[in-house]
Amino acid sequence: MNQQIRLPLAGAALLILALGWQVSVILQLNQGIFTYTLDDPYIHLALAENIAAGRLIKAQPVPTSCRNGARNADTRRT
Repeated sequence: MNQQIRLPLAGAALLILALGWQVSVILQLNQGIFTYTLDDPYIHLALAENIAAGRLIKAQPVPTSCRNGARNADTRRT
């Protein structure tokens, strides 16, 4: 195997080992339950899981009353 192939393979192997170590530490610290520290990774992985299962996500139109936020709120006092 030449040098041009060995270097990317070594980098990929190192990345896989580092990710495996992170997952094992997370599982050890949380009694075997995998958790996310932020909401974004959960949303991303849940969306990827749905797409992989063939369930497509459709965008929902925003109701007119929500588009302008507080400007649409009735601020009159009765």
